[in-house]
Amino acid sequence: MEDTSANAQVRKLKTLLRKAEDKVLNHDKEFEAYKTHTEKLLLKERELNSKLRQIIVTVYLFGAILSQSCCSCALKETVEENEQEDNEEKDNEEKDNEAEDKEKEDKIEGYNKEDNEEEDKEKEDKIEEDKIEEDNKKIMKKKIKKKKILKKKIVKKRIVKKIMKKMIMKNKLKKS
Repeated sequence: MEDTSANAQVRKLKTLLRKAEDKVLNHDKEFEAYKTHTEKLLLKERELNSKLRQIIVTVYLFGAILSQSCCSCALKETVEENEQEDNEEKDNEEKDNEAEDKEKEDKIEGYNKEDNEEEDKEKEDKIEEDKIEEDNKKIMKKKIKKKKILKKKIVKKRIVKKIMKKMIMKNKLKKS
């Protein structure tokens, strides 16, 4: 009887040993499948990183092209604005000349000297005030234009710096 109980125990142990071996084989198969899956994911990640680098380079180049075109547009705008200011100055000079001509005509027509002097002073004051206002407007316009141009340049520099930092970080990651 002892032999049969011992044989039964040996059989139970053998079946347990086979089940354990099957589990180990299943775990090995799962591990191999996981390993191949992670390798595939790493390859895809490398491909995507290379595509991302290409996109970053194209964006950088596109930004450089845009900055050049924006600079030329800004130059055109400043040239046009300078021409407009010159035209305004000429118009103001013409108005001043016309005002002086009218004053001369008024004097010739025989207005009283006192009236003429008061009117002349008032007209001169108005003309001076108008000139000061126009000069202030021109100065403010120029300051605003300079600020806009500087802001555009600063934004472009920031974008370029960010892109360059990303490219440097990608290269460092790629090397390591």
